[in-house]
Amino acid sequence: MGQATTTGKTCVLCGQDCSGKPRVKDPQGKYMCKACHEQAGQKATTARQKGAAADARAAAVAGAVKDARKPPRTVSAFDTGDDAGVPLDGLAFASGETCPCGSCGLPIAPAVVVCPSCGFNKETGRAPRKVKVAAEGPGAAAIAGAAANVLIFANPLVWLVAACVAGAIGAGAWYLIVAQTGHAIRIVILGIGIMVGLTVKLASGRHSGVTSGSIAVGVTLIAIFVGYWFAYHELVGRFEKKFDIESTFVLSDDDLLVEYARVRAQTLESANQQMGWPEGVDSETAASQEDFPAGLWREAEAGWNKATPEWKARFRAEATDRLRGDYDEAKGNGYIRFVFTDARGRPDIKGLLMLGGALLAALFVGSGGALSGAMAAARMD
Repeated sequence: MGQATTTGKTCVLCGQDCSGKPRVKDPQGKYMCKACHEQAGQKATTARQKGAAADARAAAVAGAVKDARKPPRTVSAFDTGDDAGVPLDGLAFASGETCPCGSCGLPIAPAVVVCPSCGFNKETGRAPRKVKVAAEGPGAAAIAGAAANVLIFANPLVWLVAACVAGAIGAGAWYLIVAQTGHAIRIVILGIGIMVGLTVKLASGRHSGVTSGSIAVGVTLIAIFVGYWFAYHELVGRFEKKFDIESTFVLSDDDLLVEYARVRAQTLESANQQMGWPEGVDSETAASQEDFPAGLWREAEAGWNKATPEWKARFRAEATDRLRGDYDEAKGNGYIRFVFTDARGRPDIKGLLMLGGALLAALFVGSGGALSGAMAAARMD
């Protein structure tokens, strides 16, 4: 019995000999029978059009079939051979299932106008131009610069931080001037307003306006009062050191007797008893035996002499605490007077004018003149 002749024309999918049958041959010299070729084409078409059957063109343009960018193995020609094979010129595409892309060769359905792989348009005969954005170079530098401009100059938080830094420097400079000269030179606060406003203007750039000006005003006001605080306590510290203020809190026995008489007088006054104080003296201002009514002093002296040492020690501690509390309260009130009044206790007109000028300077400079422009426009209207 004769053995079948092997021609080597075997289908790469089903493994059947396709000699003498309709077949295709790819560029690598591999064969595929008609049935397997049509089945493979149908599977490829279904995968590419999945999820976009209602609008094949829209699905193709949107790139829904991303896995189609790597085209399947294609055939270059039909191999008719010199045997009994049947010529199938155009078999792969005459069935209407697929046709090759004119640019990349990807098999696509005839109804698809735009190739989902390369974007080639069959109607215009053109592929879309690919625009490549440079990762480096002048264009990238310009984009990075624009982004930095938005993130930095258009960010009010950055303006606030810059203003706080300038305000802290201004307040610190004023403190150093007071520490060196021993005088509160109020014209310095005008410089604080200008410095804070200028810093905010530089931080906001072309985005400066009412918001940046308002930030400059708020920070300037805080910086000025902080500068006042440090300047005041520097001067008070010098005063306390010069006059040894701590020694005033050490009470002698005579001081304690006067304090005891004062407390006794306040107790009797709270009970609506008449004391008969000398003219211009009361329980708050009495400082010696001569300031007290004679009967009150004798009564206080007798009570003090009868007190035990332990009670006198407690009274001494309480009197010292009251004295310190009165001093601290006076020192706190002194800060307010230091800010708003002069050495004679009158309103400090010069200092208040400097404060107002500093705030106006901060607003004008920090807003980049936006406020004056708005006021001018309002007058024109």
